[in-house]
Amino acid sequence: MPDNLRINIRAMTPDERGFAYTQPDLFETSGCIGHLRVDMGNTGTQFFSSWDDHQANLKTADFKTEFDTVINALRNDTEFGGILANRTALASYCLRQPESLYENGREYGFRVDTDKYSYLLRLNPNRGEYTAYCYAYEKEKLDRYLYDKPIEQEMPVPEDAQAPAKKSSKERLKEITDSIERGIRDVFNSGKFENYLATMSRFHRYSLNNTILIYMQKPDATRVAGFNKWKEFKRRVKKGEKGIKIIAPTIYKKKVEEVKLDPDTKAPLLDKDGNAIMEDKEISIPRFRVATVFDLSQTEGEPLPVLAAPLNGNVKQYDAFVEALKRSSPVPVSFEKMPPDTDGAFHTKGQKISIREGMSEVQTVAALVHEITHAKLHNAVFPAKDDPMEYEEVEIFDQPGLFSNERIRKEDLPGGLFKYDLRGSDNDPGDPISIENRVVVNHAGTVITTKPIELSDTGFRAFTEDEGMNFVGGSMTIRDFYNTHKKDTRTQEVEAESVAYSVCQYYGIETGENSFGYIAGWSGGKELSELKPSRNIRCLMRALWGWRFGAMCLRIKKTPVPRSSTR
Repeated sequence: MPDNLRINIRAMTPDERGFAYTQPDLFETSGCIGHLRVDMGNTGTQFFSSWDDHQANLKTADFKTEFDTVINALRNDTEFGGILANRTALASYCLRQPESLYENGREYGFRVDTDKYSYLLRLNPNRGEYTAYCYAYEKEKLDRYLYDKPIEQEMPVPEDAQAPAKKSSKERLKEITDSIERGIRDVFNSGKFENYLATMSRFHRYSLNNTILIYMQKPDATRVAGFNKWKEFKRRVKKGEKGIKIIAPTIYKKKVEEVKLDPDTKAPLLDKDGNAIMEDKEISIPRFRVATVFDLSQTEGEPLPVLAAPLNGNVKQYDAFVEALKRSSPVPVSFEKMPPDTDGAFHTKGQKISIREGMSEVQTVAALVHEITHAKLHNAVFPAKDDPMEYEEVEIFDQPGLFSNERIRKEDLPGGLFKYDLRGSDNDPGDPISIENRVVVNHAGTVITTKPIELSDTGFRAFTEDEGMNFVGGSMTIRDFYNTHKKDTRTQEVEAESVAYSVCQYYGIETGENSFGYIAGWSGGKELSELKPSRNIRCLMRALWGWRFGAMCLRIKKTPVPRSSTR
């Protein structure tokens, strides 16, 4: 190695880890030259590599000379632990520096600096996958992009992502998701839920025609009742308020003379002369009249009980956070005028999300996460045209699934279906031994499920004699599988709000005052049956809001987002 070439190697910071992945929109501003991909083969002692250009104009003769020198030093120089010498040396080096571990529990990150260039190493000591990625950057541009922040404050990321953590990310997520059920049970046990149900049961349920009439006269109406009915709730109609006209049923009673019938045979009763016996009866004839009702906003007095209280407060770096949420959404997001009792909506038919404008920052973020979760998890629209192929039905880790020998793209599945790759053994690649998010080498098939499968900290789950995958006979298309296991509305709402609460809590945004009551309102009862299929909220969070959202936050926080862009 040349004497004038100084090499410094250290573990990557959390801010730097996202730049060891391909991010085309950042190539120019971050100074990314290209990346090297390395596979050490089945033996772990080979070195197969390929290079991808990202900005070929930056790949000068000086860079190529230095790059070759750095890679050879990492392979052969004991000063750097032989980090790229072989898989064993690489694994040993990584394990000695646990602070370099990525959140996925499988990869390790290191930064190698020279005077002019920086090389970000993403290493994977697991057999059967690419062993290393090395992203090359112009050092000055990368540091300017990373650390010359145009905004003073950081994104509201957990403290353990920026400093040595007392608790792991997995432990924090478990604490958050465990608190959901406790919070909901507190709502049930406080008497608040019973009081709410007792009050709401006294409100009339209006017909479709009357609902349309109410909307035509007062589109923002939330809860309506008659003048005297509001008095029962210790509220009174404000002076000067104009009533809402509806059609109300009324009963007209009339006395008529009818033939008396035998109560058993229903045959006419006859007198001794054979004539029908007549009797006087009072009948009710339904009629309709115009009635006047008033909306809650037109009254004043004691407040009605609520389960989900409105949220107030600001969110740290709100504009950047909202922009990250909008970019992570699979469908467009717009801010619109909506009824006061509606924070947002995911429109399946229109494939868009609407969020009510004018809410507090906390309420807006909570609504956004809730609706985006619906769009990711409960979107019944298939991205691609129907696949007519039938796949074999299986049971994998005690849940139903479909099996395919071929690869299936996640992008071709609707929201609510999850895809996993099966890894085959080295002796028989067709014999599955584990399930993982993505398998490159020894791919033994693909499994589709309706619920995420919890993987180990190392990113896989091995099959054992007691649990694994069994073929149950039968086959069906992906659409039939989706429709067979489609969740009801209660479960969808419980899942969406549970995930929204967990995501907001993870980023330091308190929404429990609203979320717990909302979930309780959608739950069928105190047994929380809808929450049971959603208990593993951690899996849903990882599947729907994984590291990619964190990387999005990291990128967006570098550039100020005008407030008008989120409205």
